[in-house]
Amino acid sequence: MKDNHTGLVWEVKTDDGSKDNDTTDNTHTNIHHKGNRYRWGGKTALGKSYLDKEGTYNNDWTGLVDGTNTANLCGDNNWRVPTLEELRSIADLSTISPAIDSHYFPNIVVGNFWSSSPHALYYYAWRLNFNDGYDGFDNRYHNYYVRLVRSEQ
Repeated sequence: MKDNHTGLVWEVKTDDGSKDNDTTDNTHTNIHHKGNRYRWGGKTALGKSYLDKEGTYNNDWTGLVDGTNTANLCGDNNWRVPTLEELRSIADLSTISPAIDSHYFPNIVVGNFWSSSPHALYYYAWRLNFNDGYDGFDNRYHNYYVRLVRSEQ
């Protein structure tokens, strides 16, 4: 879905097939399922501390990013995790639950979505909650949703 104000193209989540939330071997049945959650990090988190797994789930967003780019989703292979500012650009603070336009973003899950923006405290990162549209920071080991974005080429 293209945002005509920012020029960014956003991943549209699906409600098809089974989610891969319990995948521990980095294989996926549907990497774009709305219910998938990931630890903060991936390739951008290499060499960083505090990326321990939560429970038995140990997948970061590498599988989502790599799988999307390998598949050339929408004909492109430059998909990435958005910055906090980019996530803020799609939040709608005039409504709640969800605090996003569900006509443009179907299958939205109300909850926290990771940004690629690290916090000044090295074991935290920024996230945005699409229940109310407000951001905050949490430990990087939490499993939150991820919506990919790309710049239009």
